Amino acid sequence: MTDMVIVPDLAGEFVPAFDSEEEYAQFREEFSEEMQEVLLEQSRARARSEEEIRRKRVF
Repeated sequence: MTDMVIVPDLAGEFVPAFDSEEEYAQFREEFSEEMQEVLLEQSRARARSEEEIRRKRVF
């Protein structure tokens, strides 16, 4: 796991977001699955928008 310290004075107050590497791996897997759905919907929305723009240019 990566620790990032932005303000050195707060370094002593760092609390890991996950209790273990396994918990972090599970979160990454679940997040990736959710993001794939979101990205797919964004791609579909972009395609619909581009198609609407093409239609307006034609007519």
